[in-house]
Amino acid sequence: MTEETTAFANVMIFDGVSAELREGCVRVAAGTIAEVAEGPGPGDRIIDCRGRTVVPGLIDAHFHAYGASLSLLEIETSPLSYLALAGAKRLAGALGRGFTTVRDPGGGDAGLAQAIREGLTAAPRYLFCGAALSQTGGHGDPRPPELGCCLGGGHMAEVVDGVDALRRAARERLRSGAHAIKIMASGGVISPSDPLRVPQYSPEEIRVVAMPTRRRRSGWPWPTGSVPSSTGTYWTRRPPP
Repeated sequence: MTEETTAFANVMIFDGVSAELREGCVRVAAGTIAEVAEGPGPGDRIIDCRGRTVVPGLIDAHFHAYGASLSLLEIETSPLSYLALAGAKRLAGALGRGFTTVRDPGGGDAGLAQAIREGLTAAPRYLFCGAALSQTGGHGDPRPPELGCCLGGGHMAEVVDGVDALRRAARERLRSGAHAIKIMASGGVISPSDPLRVPQYSPEEIRVVAMPTRRRRSGWPWPTGSVPSSTGTYWTRRPPP
């Protein structure tokens, strides 16, 4: 049985390339744009958009599902069940604003990704890194200098020091299906105890995080490497699905 095609008719189309909008019809089958045409096809289910504008799906390359607060300490001391429900609401909101793909460079996990795949919550395509890797006192360490306590949580960031511990952490993220590994390579404005421009992690520590991703990608025709950001580096595991 052929799946029904839905025609979004009477729309102004922005294709992401042309300088001008054009009037037409967008035909969608099985969740994929099948054709941009002048009008609906025979047997299409027609939705009259009455001159509204359609655009390609937006991509947010820096989205935090677990970012329920601007306080890292509050996030890391919150129950993961609360953050998952708050994250589902944030993801649904992103989808409602037109984002069809988001990348989460600090937070998210295989369980949240599975819930999205199974349709338990409305969400964009979700590419997650798991908890970002931070050195003690680095950009992912939420403890202010005056707070003398051990660190738990590990929801958006995990404090990991040393070559052996970082190697293990990188392998664990790949085992759990992370699409990339995020390391905090410099300070940031939201972390309470690290200068903004001081480099973090040694070259040896960075290399040991990168090595498992290079090995995973060694059989692919894509180049290996890092993607720099304002507060860290993403070591990519695989291209988005």
